[in-house]
Parts: sequence; C-alpha cells; structure tokens
Amino acid sequence: MTTSNINHAKELLKEFRHLFRQSNLRSIVANEVFILQTLPSENNNSIVTEVQSIITAINKLNTLERSILYWKYINIEELTNVGIWLELCVGERTFYRKLKLAHQYFSEAYSNSSIN
Repeated sequence: MTTSNINHAKELLKEFRHLFRQSNLRSIVANEVFILQTLPSENNNSIVTEVQSIITAINKLNTLERSILYWKYINIEELTNVGIWLELCVGERTFYRKLKLAHQYFSEAYSNSSIN
C-alpha cells in the first residue's frame, strides 16, 4: 500500500461528515460491536454510494480499528485524539499505532471494494 493511497483514504475519511450530510441518509447506527449501517433511503445517487462504500470498508476492520475511525471521522460529536483514547480506554501509544493501522487497512478495504 503506497503512502499516497493512505493519504487519499485519510482525506476521504475527513470528508465523511460532509458527504453524509449531502447524501440525505437519515442516520448511521453503530451496534454493540461497531458494525455501521445506514438506514434505508430512497436516494441512490453517487454520494449515497460513496458513503455506503466508506461504511462497507470500515466494517471490514476489527472492532478497535472500527471504533477509532468511528469516533475520529463519523460520530457527530468531534472528539480530540485524547478524548477518543479515553473513550475507548486505550493508551496513547496503542491509539496512535491502531489509528495508523486503521488508515492502512481502510485504504486497502476501500480500494478493494471500489474495484469489485
């Protein structure tokens, strides 16, 4: 995985809240193991497809990585990194290590889902 692909994935995640608002999807539901789902929508445009592709890629990660990306990029309440690692009860080093892995794995999952 190249650095440019990972950087593109980070930028895509940073735009998620904006894309979600544009999609007119009603809500994102995170269940007890942080599997993300969007509630059904009548819309089926490219923005909705993009949001669903991002969610599908995030759902391919393990629970801690999904949780980190959820709190950092998806949850409406924007938390700082410190707030996220306190929320998830992990140490600072573990948080940053898992965040880096989550970006990498998300990038791979997203590029694989866009190929299929």
